[in-house]
Amino acid sequence: MSNPHVFPPFGLIGPILRFSVPFKFPFTIVIPEIVPHSYWWPELMAHCGRKLCIAKRGEKGALLSQSRSGFRPVPFPATLWAVRVSLFDLDDFAKKFFFPFTSQSLPRVPRLFAPAVVCPKCDYPNDETFHFCQQCDYRRRTFRDGHVSPQKKLQLDEDGITQHVQELVRQRSSSRYAT
Repeated sequence: MSNPHVFPPFGLIGPILRFSVPFKFPFTIVIPEIVPHSYWWPELMAHCGRKLCIAKRGEKGALLSQSRSGFRPVPFPATLWAVRVSLFDLDDFAKKFFFPFTSQSLPRVPRLFAPAVVCPKCDYPNDETFHFCQQCDYRRRTFRDGHVSPQKKLQLDEDGITQHVQELVRQRSSSRYAT
């Protein structure tokens, strides 16, 4: 699938863009230019690769409406655009509009259709951007920009590890089967 096309219901354009950001896969989306513009419009236009005007406002024939006698052309209430979106350029857009806070880092788990992370309380796989666990209502901690999620640091006993390795080498060399 080299160039998927998306023609969503207009109310789902924002959620579809949010869903698409983690995958960073380029696609073409059909969107209306409705005034006043939606929250996603300015940044999407700033980061779109190419755009093509499919139909101008009031133009008949862009969309067909079903009637008893079949399909008939109706005037479209907004300008309709086909926009090529490269999500490699949308990191700032995503951080600004979809992920304003950095969330607690959690381990990823394999899941069909959407990236998921494990709830630390019940181990249920939730969407990567979850705020509340769907299973146990665990509230995921959020951190403001600039603050880093506290990560667990593993304390290593380097001296103990070195001594253990030396003991294993000594035991192996003292064996009858050592080469």
